[in-house]
Amino acid sequence: MRVILQEYLASMKERDGLDAILPDLLAQMGLIVFSRPSTGGRQYGVDVAAVGCLGDIPRAVYLFSIKAGEIGRSDWNSGKVQDLQPSLDEILDVYIPTHLPKEYSELPIKICICCGGGIREAVRLNITAYEKKKSTDKVSFEEWTGDQLAFFIEKYFLREELVPEFLQSDLRRALALLNDPDAATSYFSSLIYDLHESVTEKNTVTVLRQMSLCLWILFAWCEKEENLGAAIAGAELTILFAWNIVKNIPQKRQSVWRVFSSIFGQYSLIMNSYLEDKIFPYVSIENGLTVAVRSREPVDVNRRIIDLGSLIALNGIWFASSKNFIAQNDYENYKKIDCKVYEIQEMLKKLIVNNRTLLLSYSDDQSIDFFLMIFFLSLSEDNTEFVKDWITELYVCSKYNYLLCKRYPSEVKRYEDLLFHPLERELSYNKDVTRSSIFYPMLAMFTATFGYENCYNDLIKFCKEYLEHCNMQYWFPDKETEKNIYINSAVHGVSLTSIPLESDKKELLKLLKKECSATSCYEELSAVLLGYVPLVLLACRKYRYPIPLQVMETFWGNMNCR
Repeated sequence: MRVILQEYLASMKERDGLDAILPDLLAQMGLIVFSRPSTGGRQYGVDVAAVGCLGDIPRAVYLFSIKAGEIGRSDWNSGKVQDLQPSLDEILDVYIPTHLPKEYSELPIKICICCGGGIREAVRLNITAYEKKKSTDKVSFEEWTGDQLAFFIEKYFLREELVPEFLQSDLRRALALLNDPDAATSYFSSLIYDLHESVTEKNTVTVLRQMSLCLWILFAWCEKEENLGAAIAGAELTILFAWNIVKNIPQKRQSVWRVFSSIFGQYSLIMNSYLEDKIFPYVSIENGLTVAVRSREPVDVNRRIIDLGSLIALNGIWFASSKNFIAQNDYENYKKIDCKVYEIQEMLKKLIVNNRTLLLSYSDDQSIDFFLMIFFLSLSEDNTEFVKDWITELYVCSKYNYLLCKRYPSEVKRYEDLLFHPLERELSYNKDVTRSSIFYPMLAMFTATFGYENCYNDLIKFCKEYLEHCNMQYWFPDKETEKNIYINSAVHGVSLTSIPLESDKKELLKLLKKECSATSCYEELSAVLLGYVPLVLLACRKYRYPIPLQVMETFWGNMNCR
């Protein structure tokens, strides 16, 4: 494990890497962190500052200057803003005289040179000479290299009584199988589940930090392998299980919520890194991502691209919902969020236009993914015509494929069965695999809500003529949902079955609204109450539950069924 940690630390970046994990490590070691990394403001050489006792060492102030990887000659004093010597000079000349809290001014000060790798011999004499020259009775220097950090992590995060050997084994296996994301995710999910089960009132912060650390390690190794599949799945699991731990803890327990905020930051970093570096550069290329799936099976392409589309949509919904956490008069940040949401919507539209497999659903449960994409694009009225045309094409392709006995939305879920679906080119077979559906009610709801008259009327006619045997249904949260939705511990929710797809769209919407208002189970979900609605959508996408229709109430209330 020590070797794994050393490689992980050596590969970490300074920003959103070492500076993210170091505060949690110091807190776990018993220090009080009074200054954390920030973006934008001057830090005068200090990335992290803490105070306290380490072992038998008397109480002291620890000021950390963090550098990524190894420190060489080019990192010492070569004229770059991030060079080490200017940072140390600023700590001595500016930070200590003017920024050190008064209550700590009489304590010994330790300036810590912190790096994920080591200090190269080419610069060793420069650093040693500098430390000798600048040391005083009050100020001394320490070097926290990757080896020492790995030792501290192993001692304070991963010691046997906190993380048993079999859990460490799950992490090692996950890292060994990164080229098979499904297998790696299986071992990592086992690790996160067991950590979740080990939570007590006293060790909550420690367990959350361990989850965070394991996710950092997984992400670092995935980046090294240039395969972020396992990191994405791991980030989704970690934030959901972490939420299940913190949801009932009062927000005044800042130590707990600070670690959850760190995990949320990791989740966002991994998602943005994947989409902006691996996906968005290729959405403008016709069939660019379709070809990248590297499979001759249309099922593989369809499932992967539709999954990717819903991932992009969920990422955009997170950005849109972030307005809940900024002041209403903070117009600058509002504008930044709107610009980011617009950018992601444009990326999703390009993905749809250039990858035609997004015009057809192979499996009924893909309505979950289509719901997220349609919902996200519909947040902007500028996309009205685009969404209308896309929904119409999606319906038309599904309709004619059903009539021609080609691939169409069905109850078939197993991959092996989807490969050969449809087994028979007969309408009798079609009836057998379309005994129930959430896909067509989802399309009917959207076309009715947004007033797509022609598409809605043709859909109702098609369902009455060819799908009378099909049980049109939809899922709603119940009293058991809050307990199970974030960790998928048991089946939950209730179904509205035999939904009549009426010719009058107002009657259909009236029925759906009535069902939404019949229970307050959705409104009582912790993620909804505390402003983290996308967590519910993430859980539904992850565990394949239909998206709660209550998220549409904004449209039903404001758009007047245009």
